[in-house]
Amino acid sequence: DIIDIDELIKKSNQLREREKEINKELKSINRSSKTANEETKYIISNIDTVWEYSTDHERKQLMNSIFTQIVIDTKEEYKRGTGKPREIIIVSAK
Repeated sequence: DIIDIDELIKKSNQLREREKEINKELKSINRSSKTANEETKYIISNIDTVWEYSTDHERKQLMNSIFTQIVIDTKEEYKRGTGKPREIIIVSAK
């Protein structure tokens, strides 16, 4: 397909504008990512206090934001109907 010079100039200008928009978005994402990393570092460094005052739902969110996978086990085998919670061991975390 052949386009005339005016169309080429118009398309080039549109592409330059789009490039500027994309670069702005990338800068915004980089700033957001840096802020998220700083927040994560703060949470991890203050995990004892944060954990103490968090609800169960907030604790789950904390764990999901820090880890992608956690493998747990228990020290004892399951005994039906004992009503006692079992001690949990973290086998691995990523």
